[in-house]
Amino acid sequence: MKAFRAPVRRGHKSAERGVAVFVVVLVIVMLGGVGLFAAQSSLLATSTSGAKRKAALSETAAGSAMSAVMVVLARSPEAHLDFMTAFPSTDCLGFAGALFPPPCARFGRTALEHELGISLFSPYDPFTGAHGSLGRALAETDLLLELTDRRALARSIAGFDASAAGPVDVRFETVSAHAEGLLRLTPPGAPKQTLAVTTIRAELILGPVAAH
Repeated sequence: MKAFRAPVRRGHKSAERGVAVFVVVLVIVMLGGVGLFAAQSSLLATSTSGAKRKAALSETAAGSAMSAVMVVLARSPEAHLDFMTAFPSTDCLGFAGALFPPPCARFGRTALEHELGISLFSPYDPFTGAHGSLGRALAETDLLLELTDRRALARSIAGFDASAAGPVDVRFETVSAHAEGLLRLTPPGAPKQTLAVTTIRAELILGPVAAH
């Protein structure tokens, strides 16, 4: 007698192998999708962090401009106010080229450093390795401040005794301060590129100054 042999089902095993290959491919595609999503999320987080840092640096520059101008004005407010009225800058925003520009004073970083006698920014030196204000970054901060809208202050100043001035007629005045802080990329051998700009506006109260 011949031994009975069960028939081999080749089609069934081929189907199992096809299902296994499909599952493996599906898993690879899913893992690839997860990897791409993770990479995109990481890139977005890095980009957002960089944007926040650049904005913070430009905001710091704008704040430095505001603080520096307040120090300059505190030394001789009346002299600066009179100079601002007698010799208004024609470079102020909105007044460029005006035949009769209103009172306006314009302060750049160089002018403020000259007035204060200090350096507000130090660059990174790639030759000596000396860190600058921004560390080892090939970048710089710049600032600009404009004073406009000079006018007498109509209200009284808390804590100031007007009668203590004696026979001298004094008053307080206000000016509008517009400060801009810039962060620039300074690659060697290439033009500078502005990375971020932040604007700060404030009303500065100056005085007491002699009334004219």
